[in-house]
Amino acid sequence: MSSFTRPRAASAATPLPLAEPLARPAEAVTGILLAGGRSRRMGRDKAWVELAGRPLIQWSLDALGQASDRQMIVARDEAAAERLRALGVPVVIDALAARGPLTGVHAGLRAADSDLCLVLACDMPLVRPELLRFLVQAIGAWDAAVPYAGDAEPPSGLLAGATRARDAGLQPLLAAYRQSCLPALEKILAGGPMPTMALLSMVKARVIAPEIWRQADPDGRSFLNINTHQDLETAARLLAGMG
Repeated sequence: MSSFTRPRAASAATPLPLAEPLARPAEAVTGILLAGGRSRRMGRDKAWVELAGRPLIQWSLDALGQASDRQMIVARDEAAAERLRALGVPVVIDALAARGPLTGVHAGLRAADSDLCLVLACDMPLVRPELLRFLVQAIGAWDAAVPYAGDAEPPSGLLAGATRARDAGLQPLLAAYRQSCLPALEKILAGGPMPTMALLSMVKARVIAPEIWRQADPDGRSFLNINTHQDLETAARLLAGMG
């Protein structure tokens, strides 16, 4: 079985191979579903946009439920939270003034009653539970385990020139985190809204390269974000086996 060692440098994010599948750790896992986005490109709250007769958020929540012991949803305000409570899981309100994905991650990690957490955006309905479980296994003693889904070679270190995680091909909103990320998050957010890349540059993050995560998601459909009606059509085709 592969063994995990913590990276030497706090800013390092190194892709390491998994020689064989790892057993799920005995520790509890909290699933954090982020539902605080404004859905500007969709034109309405995309959490409730339907795919094959079910809201996007229900697809994501069901997958998260197969990979975590308990789940919660992070909402942007009380009005959104009221509707989300109908899904039957606790809802935490993202209360920080510096709004953005990182404030949602912060709210979820702070409210979690386990050290190990899975973070998932609600607009990723095709996420495979196998991939989520894979990330839980892969994090080991690291602060974060983040898939790399770019076209080039995975970075051996975080890319200083990338202002957004997606610019570097990283997927920080489908990732595993430990509560050890909280001090870095609070330091970052004290200065206002920041890109998710800021967190990954301050914690010990393990990058999961495509040849590794494809063991759990061969076609990479987990990373499809639903931002537009065209994305929704793509997801429907994939579900129908036409993608």
